[in-house]
Amino acid sequence: MVILALKIINIVQNVHDHEIKIGEVIAVANWLKLMKNQDCDHQHNLEFLKKYRETRSPDLHEWLVLNNANLVHKIVGNYRTFYNHKLAYDDLFSVGLEGLLRAIEKFDFNFENNFATYATYWIKQSVVRLISDEGFVMKIPTHLFETLQQMVKYELQNDGQITKAEICNCLGISNEKYELVQQVREHMLKWTSLNKTLSSVDDAEIGDLLSTDFDVVNLSSNALNTFGSTVETEELQLAIKAGLQHLDTREQQIIIHRFGLFGADIKTLAEIGHGEGVSRERIRQLESRAIRKLRQALRGYDEYLSY
Repeated sequence: MVILALKIINIVQNVHDHEIKIGEVIAVANWLKLMKNQDCDHQHNLEFLKKYRETRSPDLHEWLVLNNANLVHKIVGNYRTFYNHKLAYDDLFSVGLEGLLRAIEKFDFNFENNFATYATYWIKQSVVRLISDEGFVMKIPTHLFETLQQMVKYELQNDGQITKAEICNCLGISNEKYELVQQVREHMLKWTSLNKTLSSVDDAEIGDLLSTDFDVVNLSSNALNTFGSTVETEELQLAIKAGLQHLDTREQQIIIHRFGLFGADIKTLAEIGHGEGVSRERIRQLESRAIRKLRQALRGYDEYLSY
């Protein structure tokens, strides 16, 4: 029998790699439903864990995961909206399962601990680290995020009526670290109003710094497209300059004036021929030869060479 936890984690990974099949989707949905509805029997955790350590039976391993799945759901539920992170519930649940697997392998029977209590530590650690690493636009160092959690816990226990000195004393942190954590909390984890003033000196607001030249909804996509077009154009210009080095001086001048490259005026075949003292037909022949050379030099830019 395939071990349940590993099966689910593999399926979740396949989802991210776009390799999952419809049968696997149904399978994981059924397993998750079963795990949510599974009755917990924490009294037999240690008994089954000992047997698993002795026999390494996949069936016993599956029982341990199923039996403690609701513990993972409970912990993940507490962090579902923690500081409005952007991670999906399934992502948190999958990493919570990984924490449960670590707990199953690392539990020490020499200490008189309840397995559920021990597993809670590993599940929370896995979930919190995922949130701090990937839950926000900017990665928050784990030690700061964990300290912030402890600060929030103490504040809730004291209904917010706790001083800075008391928090530093309880957590054993310096005033500098306290201020650093508060900065992370204020500037990285809270929503900020566009009407918030920049300083007490003037009335300038954050919204005043935003451009109104185009629709805010299309801000990111338009900026990205503009940037991409700029890079593409500059790259093409460099490639054309390099390609022109394969032509002689007359051919270069013909191509530059025929297509108005680098700001030059666009001229007809007759105008170029008059300047060079040759016929229009001769210029057309030279132009055709120059274009053939450019096609060879500008391989990879075929979409621009349909002329």
